[in-house]
Amino acid sequence: MAMMEFNLVDEPWIPCVAIEGEKIECGIRETLNRAHELREVFDPSPLVTTALHRLLLAVLYRALGGIKDFKAWKEIFEKGRFDADRINRYLDKWMDRFYLFHPRYPFYQMAGLETNKNVTVARLATELASGNNPTLFDHTFETKRIAFSYREAARNLVACQAFAISGGIASSAQIGGVKNKRPNFSDSTATRGMNIWLQGKTLFHTLVVNTSFFGDKSLPPWEMDDPHINRDKSEPDGVVDILTWQSRLIRLIADEEKVERMFFTQGRPSNKEDRKDPMKVYIKKTVKKKEELGPHGLTEGKAAWRDSHTIIMARNPNSDEKRPECFNLVSQAIEKQVISENESFITHVSGLATKGKAAKIILWRHERLPLPIVLLKPDFQEVLGLMIERAEKAAGRLRGRMRRILTAYLESENKPTNGEEQNELKKEPVNQGELEQLLRSLDPLPQYWARLEPGFYELLRALPQDWDYLHGGWKEEKDLRAGREWGERIKKETRRALEESVRMLGNSARAIRAIERVGTVFTDKDLGIE
Repeated sequence: MAMMEFNLVDEPWIPCVAIEGEKIECGIRETLNRAHELREVFDPSPLVTTALHRLLLAVLYRALGGIKDFKAWKEIFEKGRFDADRINRYLDKWMDRFYLFHPRYPFYQMAGLETNKNVTVARLATELASGNNPTLFDHTFETKRIAFSYREAARNLVACQAFAISGGIASSAQIGGVKNKRPNFSDSTATRGMNIWLQGKTLFHTLVVNTSFFGDKSLPPWEMDDPHINRDKSEPDGVVDILTWQSRLIRLIADEEKVERMFFTQGRPSNKEDRKDPMKVYIKKTVKKKEELGPHGLTEGKAAWRDSHTIIMARNPNSDEKRPECFNLVSQAIEKQVISENESFITHVSGLATKGKAAKIILWRHERLPLPIVLLKPDFQEVLGLMIERAEKAAGRLRGRMRRILTAYLESENKPTNGEEQNELKKEPVNQGELEQLLRSLDPLPQYWARLEPGFYELLRALPQDWDYLHGGWKEEKDLRAGREWGERIKKETRRALEESVRMLGNSARAIRAIERVGTVFTDKDLGIE
């Protein structure tokens, strides 16, 4: 295949799943024109999956000429498929800008770019061990020879532009023979915070309920005569600009039908103060005793479902805090009876978490939360928040109980075995360092949260059944099941997690005395869920 023949419009490179479950690859044109026949876009890398959704939304929005108001959106939604004529006209017009190795407009790259040395394409995959990243999820090193096919290179290129991370000194560049000193590497737009979108019955429904940015006039790089005119501009022009951000200057070096090396350096810096990304949750947080507004991110050891209330909660229109725009659009569609309250979507939460000034990836994640649309109603959001609060409060009591048992366990070690001496001597204080180390090794919370998660999904399914749709309110107390069953699940899992942790203390008399002294049974009052 000649290099100029690989065009992302028609070459198969986007991993899709058909309605019947068959895995196929499509070009941009086929993906959008057949969206009503496809279930989803899915790649094993959550970063690739997320980045492809961002790219497709940008292409779609431009192809449809912008979605200026709810009426225009409704017309698209009710057709059940995208207008193929408009999609094709747009893609045909900009076809030349989608070649992966175009001499002047290589897609998502910088023509004429050279740096002091070329590097492995492994650096395109943020989740691989390369440069500043530790080996977390595989055993890929920069010294290992990596080769991508053109389609793999395209996928990872799109993901890199969305999820590149900060840290490290960027190589100086020569662009068309002109030297250009580049700033240090910085995060891209999708890197910070969770990326959230709704998935519907088909890819068409998924894309259309996430095209919730009305009136945006910003351009993607492929529509600019100089695609890097904004190369050093950190302030976004609009939503399409954010979704197609070029965070790195890259030029892939083709070798027959594969890519092993590339030129790579810092591209466009992103504005940490920006709050326009439609896929993000923006909340106020206290940082160094100062309140700041920023994207809500993933947390190590904390599953996304525990943040579901924060994710979907409607904000005051006058507040700077925001939820993902897809929830605002769907709420409006429910209110105007375009989407039924009985409809169900899946909430996707993906992204990565970094640590330190020179950011290192500590986790990457893609979670799916089943979301009955009725939960977007304010009454349901309030109850959902209460249910999660109960679980968090119980977790605090669980860890407190474990601490008391371990304290009693260590105290018994300090007591003399002779009963008479014991009455005469004062109890020695417990070594706090030893207590904390023991608490970390026997922490019951990981088991508690892991086992509570299936119960949370049952709660999501059960809550709508407690609503009286005829009268528009909650059923009588005696008929409410979801909250009652959730409370019982919390009690069961707290006791179970505690018993499993204390079991690791062994069967010594010392351990048995400590457990009996504190106890492992929880009441509603103990857990604060009365």
